[in-house]
Amino acid sequence: MIRVFLLFLVLMFSSSFVVNANTDEERAKELPLKVMQQCATAQNFWVCVENKK
Repeated sequence: MIRVFLLFLVLMFSSSFVVNANTDEERAKELPLKVMQQCATAQNFWVCVENKK
């Protein structure tokens, strides 16, 4: 059961990672301005954004 779940997570992560490479600009347009301002100076912008959700 756990193996299936881990496999699912890996597949989700890898597929979303490929998609995200192309859609960073699209994602940025959807972000609230406040979050963008808070994350603008962060070392890793998208990690900061994910943490704010």
